Amino acid sequence: MVFKAGIKFAEKSAVAAVKDATGADLGPLVEMLHAISDEVDRASKAATSRSVAEWINSLRTSVINSYTQGSSRQAMIEQLEQEYNQNDEGGRGGYIAGIQNELDATKTVPAPKLRLSKL
Repeated sequence: MVFKAGIKFAEKSAVAAVKDATGADLGPLVEMLHAISDEVDRASKAATSRSVAEWINSLRTSVINSYTQGSSRQAMIEQLEQEYNQNDEGGRGGYIAGIQNELDATKTVPAPKLRLSKL
């Protein structure tokens, strides 16, 4: 907050100095630049929110498709049981570990970073 106050003071001093030296009032130009800056910040926040929402939706869809493949809850349970039962004792442990690894991996996936195109 102190930094912003300092910048505003420096800005007002510069505008006043230009007006005193040349008679030209730069105030309206500075206000327009502030409005543009505020709009860029707002658009950036909106784009970030949209990007995160799309990422969450994509992740949710991917998880649903991977584990249910359009099946009902019961069909998913049966599929998991069948895959589990196809293995011997060692294979079953590996199968369970694989599912746990996949679940752990989905928890560590970082949200996407927003890349703004140049204006």
